[in-house]
Amino acid sequence: MNLDDFAPEPKRAPVPVKHLCIAAVALGAISAVAIFLNSWAAVVFGAIGLFLGGFSMSRAMKRVQIGEIKMPFVYIAALGLLLSVIGFILGYADVISGL
Repeated sequence: MNLDDFAPEPKRAPVPVKHLCIAAVALGAISAVAIFLNSWAAVVFGAIGLFLGGFSMSRAMKRVQIGEIKMPFVYIAALGLLLSVIGFILGYADVISGL
């Protein structure tokens, strides 16, 4: 009998906060640009960006309180959240006005 068979599986490392913040800004920018191209795309990318922006901002705030990362990552996540809000709201308004 091998004791390694009973060892717990090693956990995967969580996604770094800086990658989440950059992804939130990218989705927010795509959502803001998509307003002029396709309203439905702006709504979809805005909704995903809202979720990811809020998640990355909360993770960044926790890491700042611990002292693991610096404050600019919180600002980057907030920028992504802001762009997503703008893209979502304007895209949704355009979808509703077109119906």
